[in-house]
Amino acid sequence: DASAVGPARPDSAPLVEAGRPLAGQPPASAEAPLPSPPAVPGPGGSPVPTAADAPAPTGRSPFATPPAATATAPSPAAPAPAASADDRNPVAPAPTPTGPPRPDPGDAATPTASATPTQSTQPTQQPKPQLPPVAQITGTNGALDNYSSLNQDGNMVGTYTANGTPAQLWELQQVGEGMYYLRNASSNFTKVLDQDRRSGSVQIWTSPPSGWNQVWAVSPVQGGYRLSNAESKMCLTSEGIGLGAHVTPCSGAANQVWTFS
Repeated sequence: DASAVGPARPDSAPLVEAGRPLAGQPPASAEAPLPSPPAVPGPGGSPVPTAADAPAPTGRSPFATPPAATATAPSPAAPAPAASADDRNPVAPAPTPTGPPRPDPGDAATPTASATPTQSTQPTQQPKPQLPPVAQITGTNGALDNYSSLNQDGNMVGTYTANGTPAQLWELQQVGEGMYYLRNASSNFTKVLDQDRRSGSVQIWTSPPSGWNQVWAVSPVQGGYRLSNAESKMCLTSEGIGLGAHVTPCSGAANQVWTFS
């Protein structure tokens, strides 16, 4: 926070599971209490997904192909006695033309009525997905994890292999439309995910008192959600398994997409 020096984000700060010995854990830094945010945050929140327009129905016009006309062949005439050479190959009389058979009623083409223009309607808004009250938050590089489950202000948060420990369980406390505190279970839900104002790294910190750097906007994106800090407007980004997480400008990158389970 601005009033205290937060832990500088190392390029590759290791994280370990609960029970593993600490490796190069930076000491926690004190952070001065922050003023409480208003009950409802300012502009921002989840973009509302819109429904795709339904495809226009295609008409079906099965035109039947009438069968070919048939000709009635005449009965052969009996040859006359002592017929001449010209009479040996008589020319058959022309067939009587007949019309094509009446098509079956089921094959008849149905005239299509002209479409009457109607006033366009607004697409129905889809309901926003319901987030669980307590969840494991997982990205491309593992689950969001409070380093070694330490319950102390300034303890680093990063990503580690999903294991279901309290360090990887977060309570979503809603503070506004699409805005949440993320409280960690290894602190008995008394400490929240906090963005250090100097380094941009993330840590846990006691709340209340609280500040906007502890509020996160959860917005649906393709494949999951993005978590953007309400104060910096930057997105929570994972760097790898066992590395500290931090915020960077929102870019839609895969390591800024998170799921809740």
